[in-house]
Amino acid sequence: MGVIEAEFTRNQFSALAQCLMLIEGLPTGSLAVLGHDRLIARLDWGLPTIVSSAPGVPARFGVLLLTADVTISHVSIAELDADPAAMTKTTGTATLTVTAVPGEGALQHLRIDLVALAIPGRPPSEPAFSLGIARRDFPVPAGVKVVGAAVLASDQAVTIRFVTGDPGELTAPTADRVVALDGAEWCIRISGEVFREQLLTALKTAIADFGAGMAVEEQPVATWQPLGPFGTGDWGVVGGFGVKKLKACSGPFGDVDLSVDVTARLALVPDIEAKSLTTRLVIAANASDWDSFRCWAAKGGPLTLLLAVVNPVPAIAFAALSLSLVGSMIADGVRNQVTGGDSRGDLREVASDDSSATYEGTQGLPAPLPTALIEAASAGPDGLVVSGKLGVPFGINHRATFAPAAEPLGQLQGDWVGGVTCEHGGGWKQTFEVPNVRVTDDAMALATLVMHVPVAVFRSSTVLPAEGWELQFDGWSARPEQRIAIVGNPAAAGSVGRAFLHTSAGIRRYDLTGYLRSPSGKPIGTGPVPAPPPAPDPVRVKILAVDQCRRFGRDWRDPRIRIGWLVDPPPFTYGVDALRHWQLAVSEIPGGATVTVTGHRDGADDRRLAALSPADGTAVAIELVTDAATELTLEHDLPAAPDGARLIQRWLLPTQVVALPAPAASLFRIEDGVGVRTVDGGLTVWSPTGEVREVAGAGPREAPAGAEPPPFSVTLRDGRVAAIHDDRLVVAIPFGNGSRTA
Repeated sequence: MGVIEAEFTRNQFSALAQCLMLIEGLPTGSLAVLGHDRLIARLDWGLPTIVSSAPGVPARFGVLLLTADVTISHVSIAELDADPAAMTKTTGTATLTVTAVPGEGALQHLRIDLVALAIPGRPPSEPAFSLGIARRDFPVPAGVKVVGAAVLASDQAVTIRFVTGDPGELTAPTADRVVALDGAEWCIRISGEVFREQLLTALKTAIADFGAGMAVEEQPVATWQPLGPFGTGDWGVVGGFGVKKLKACSGPFGDVDLSVDVTARLALVPDIEAKSLTTRLVIAANASDWDSFRCWAAKGGPLTLLLAVVNPVPAIAFAALSLSLVGSMIADGVRNQVTGGDSRGDLREVASDDSSATYEGTQGLPAPLPTALIEAASAGPDGLVVSGKLGVPFGINHRATFAPAAEPLGQLQGDWVGGVTCEHGGGWKQTFEVPNVRVTDDAMALATLVMHVPVAVFRSSTVLPAEGWELQFDGWSARPEQRIAIVGNPAAAGSVGRAFLHTSAGIRRYDLTGYLRSPSGKPIGTGPVPAPPPAPDPVRVKILAVDQCRRFGRDWRDPRIRIGWLVDPPPFTYGVDALRHWQLAVSEIPGGATVTVTGHRDGADDRRLAALSPADGTAVAIELVTDAATELTLEHDLPAAPDGARLIQRWLLPTQVVALPAPAASLFRIEDGVGVRTVDGGLTVWSPTGEVREVAGAGPREAPAGAEPPPFSVTLRDGRVAAIHDDRLVVAIPFGNGSRTA
């Protein structure tokens, strides 16, 4: 049965485990052994030691035990309140397990869990559940299903083993090839059975797609063997099957059934200098000479067999999919979801004739780390074996970013924002708004980026006084970056608020203040949150509510409607001018009618922004992003006011602006990021880490398969908005909200 193994010398595996543990973000906000009032800010791991047993931890087959010294940095809210730089360090000894988890496709992974923690002077503590410290995917070749996995240790090596057949293979003695390979620190082996199973699956898939006029004479078979004569040449897989085309032709011999033998040869050719593996698949189909003669007589001439009867070649090549190998255990979590054809080694046709086709694909040789050095690679009786030096990154540290900065104390200044709300019949609502806090975490090896670490916000995050403030963020799950909003209500007035943000990237304290103003209203400093300004007279509020929330539908009696802006301007920006975000929806427009929206501002010519002439009875939606000074006018030729019309507005506070190489044709979400297809067929891809990639001539203007294509703007999973403004991609935080309805 198929076996995939990664072997390491014991010392190198300990270094690898430490690297994986240091790269990850903080896995938990508290540890019971310290008390639940202690907020964990950092875990610093020493070099683990491989052990055969640990007190209170039962031994399990296939699970490796480690012990490691750990330094825990922790603090309480009360201590942070008194001193934003407060921090306590406690040392202990952790017991950890290393487990290989089986699955299918890319679901296999290696995980390191904390199962016990001993701190001097305190009773030993075990988490209620094992605490995940590190996890790394361990992908296997496409089309291969792993049924069992184990991590095994010998006196000299550690083996991570995945099996694709009989789970009994897990208990076989370790080969310790890495020890026999002089000077090697790691070794990856993919047995020939894995490639045999892969090709056999492709052959079975091909015959399953044949129609009712085909009969299988010989079931698919495949073997791993030398491909040259007399056991020489490259190693690979040889397989095939036999099929019969029923009633392929009629003639002097009656109805003739035509037999076809299909063979497939898959060769693996590693190249050390190029650090690559070439896979070559040759598929051929040969018909029975006897049957072919009968069909020749029936047709009255030569027969191009595969075209006239059956051509299984494309079906097999398609079913073969990709021969992707074991990938990197440490990689950036943001994957290429758009362009495809990256380094997957997809097979491409390089030659063909009437009865055969040759496909080739080239990809990088497998290695456990991007920094690993490949020194040897071969395909032979044991399968594909690759080995070399590990090159574990050293000097692992985290570059956590809290913006605005807080080292260790930050200050967020804000102001009251008020406006008419159309909820519950209309009223006046005021909130104290401060800039959002952006949190990211990069794992570094000295000054080199290793990966962007997802950030989680822990439930211990809080704002004091609690009755005056609220924290808002996008759930508790980890994301490439977190945006945390802190919003005050009238109870916040009269004091300086304090936000304690506890995340997997660390802990920060922010003081929340207002502006001290001169008699003329000019800001001259900061101080406690001021009292909210008096609300307008209740009668005035009611008039505003009626005007802004209820009159919009009646306004349509006038063929020219001036659309007023309802939302107070933001008291801050993120370094880029705020934008206005407009959205108009009309329930039904009669056929032949036209709706036009024009933008105008002082000192500039009017600019037509949208014009619609929908089909009869069609609803209309118009969404626009303008600068902060543009007002809108709507013109229409409707014979009567629509049954329903709604206008909603908000500010967009840009955090990043990307100039596009050409006007945008479509905007769509790709996982946590966005893509912009431009009119020239190019593609701009933005990721939540702020990275931007340009893909010239990427294809048609439509969104790629699997993308979500909203018509105008895109709401990202972290709550931000991506929109297009003046041939620029704008990523912004929404602010405020105002609406009018018919």
